[in-house]
Amino acid sequence: MQRILGAFFILTAIVIGGHTIVEPLYYTSVEGALDSPLWGYLNWLTGLAVFFGWIFSLMRKQGFDTDTQPVTRDFAEANAQFYGFTIVAILFYRNWFAVLMDGYNAYGPDAAHIAWFAIDAGVAVLCGSLGMHMWQSDSSIET
Repeated sequence: MQRILGAFFILTAIVIGGHTIVEPLYYTSVEGALDSPLWGYLNWLTGLAVFFGWIFSLMRKQGFDTDTQPVTRDFAEANAQFYGFTIVAILFYRNWFAVLMDGYNAYGPDAAHIAWFAIDAGVAVLCGSLGMHMWQSDSSIET
């Protein structure tokens, strides 16, 4: 099961990261729209990946008992993934709900475009690193 979840995160990282990079090559703005319509579907994939990434990174983070163990590379990686997913989750869900609610935008289109680029880059990196960890791990998620 862990390898399947790892494959899901790796695939998500490839799809989101890849689409973020190649979108300017095939999509030109139509009637003032900044992004391709494909993001409407990819946001659902991103929402699932961010939710489950946060859960699994929290489980991995909680697997370390720092009171009795020295700080290790695995501990630092687990914390970086957890806090990275936390930041990306806050940014993603706030911006996604703003997209889903017509007429609501707390800031201009340029700022929204930069926020979405940061979110997409963060999702690609975090999902890729968590997916690789889960794919390579032979034991439970906590290690």
